[in-house]
Amino acid sequence: MTTPVANYSAIGVTGFHHQIDPGREGMILDVDTVDQFESVNLEVDAAGNVLRTWKLADIISAAMIAGGDDPTQFVHPAPTDWFHNNACTYRSSDNSLIVSSRENFVIALDYDSGNIKWILGDPTKHWHEFSSLRAFALTLAPGTLPPIGEHALSMSGDQLLLFDNGTGSNFQQPPGETRTYSAPRKYQIDLGAFEATETWHYYPDPSVYSAFCSSVYEDAPDNYVIDYTLGDNAYTGIVGLDALGNLAFNYRYVLNGCATAWNAIQIHWENVRLE
Repeated sequence: MTTPVANYSAIGVTGFHHQIDPGREGMILDVDTVDQFESVNLEVDAAGNVLRTWKLADIISAAMIAGGDDPTQFVHPAPTDWFHNNACTYRSSDNSLIVSSRENFVIALDYDSGNIKWILGDPTKHWHEFSSLRAFALTLAPGTLPPIGEHALSMSGDQLLLFDNGTGSNFQQPPGETRTYSAPRKYQIDLGAFEATETWHYYPDPSVYSAFCSSVYEDAPDNYVIDYTLGDNAYTGIVGLDALGNLAFNYRYVLNGCATAWNAIQIHWENVRLE
């Protein structure tokens, strides 16, 4: 049985997409609106009341104008998929909302004001051509690769965990780099040094390329479940890793685009009681 909680059409919402992620007080919804495609997030409580709204088009446009750039060269109205928001996560240590823009970068906002704090992304993409956005770019520590076309943001303690697809932009030009492999990665964000340091990644042998969808989430510390949705465009792979990096399981399923398993997360049944 299902029960409707709320209807957001009165505030311009036309549909939902991608994920529902935990926020600071409620759950964060990825929504489309009459004005914007995949670039608006709502935090709602258990009763469906809207607690906060983040309109990335407005936030980024304001920052670009303040920095002397023309936002119409980067931000576009619906139905253009200029941003492609596919995941969010809350970083409690500095009260940030961290948002994945598959087309561009990972961007961190002050949770309450919505002001941009930092950007982590491929510097060969279109966003980096604007000085106003480049000013927010974290320095990459030696040996650190930026995420490209990423999915499934979450926090591992105070570190950012994500699935790095390695796929360049579809709409924004130049599209940036496209790699031949994908990898789950973890980053330490040092705001004092304004630097991102890659602290963990997983490179299977042979490598796996999953261009879109996919995910990685941490269970017990340093234990991960990885979803290669489009594994080498031949299968969907679900992989479990223990704290030593050993394979706990490696399942393969028949590929049906992103419909087989676009995202996979662990669920614990230890305390479930069936009556």
